[in-house]
Amino acid sequence: MKRAEQLIKDYFNGRLDVNIKCSKLQMDYLKTDDDTKLKAYEAQKTAVDEVLATLTPIQLQAITMHDKDNMSWQDISDKLGVKRYKLNDLKCKLLKKLRSRLEA
Repeated sequence: MKRAEQLIKDYFNGRLDVNIKCSKLQMDYLKTDDDTKLKAYEAQKTAVDEVLATLTPIQLQAITMHDKDNMSWQDISDKLGVKRYKLNDLKCKLLKKLRSRLEA
């Protein structure tokens, strides 16, 4: 779960895009065709994109508020009017989906 959770945080804070860009620049600088890291980062970004695409707008907003804005589930619950346990359950299901996509 930790890897999937960190991957979502990296997605929202832009680290995943930076890793992709740095891998491309490194390949250009070193004049190498070894794109193993680049393909891994792109696969991770694609997996997160696919999992987030399955969410409704409210669910996506809640996940974004939690991971990008570092809001607590209680604050999100108060703001969106969704019960806190449902938000927590949503995040757990999202992480399970992402983990299964990464393992596939």
